[in-house]
Amino acid sequence: MQKNSQSITKKLFILGISIGSILLSSPSQAAKSSFSPSADSEFKEEIEVKIEGFKAQPSIILVNKNLEVVAEFYGSTEKLKQQFGATFDNASLLAGDHTQRIYLITK
Repeated sequence: MQKNSQSITKKLFILGISIGSILLSSPSQAAKSSFSPSADSEFKEEIEVKIEGFKAQPSIILVNKNLEVVAEFYGSTEKLKQQFGATFDNASLLAGDHTQRIYLITK
């Protein structure tokens, strides 16, 4: 039974390699025809998109031990830490990047 499953695995591997090489060697006709010069001339006008109703992303998020959001702070991280210093003394940094930080409340 093990020999039979190895044989099937080898055949599937070879089939996958064959299909992949066929797809790589012959580009599709759709890709060739979609880049014609006449298609570019249709989209010369500038399009402006306005997206409304999105909530601003908080700069600091406090979560409890179950990772439920307890508080969200908006604004400069430095100013928030000065203003709510006691809160951040009782929290540890879980994750962060240049725009957002997530703190775990430890006490």
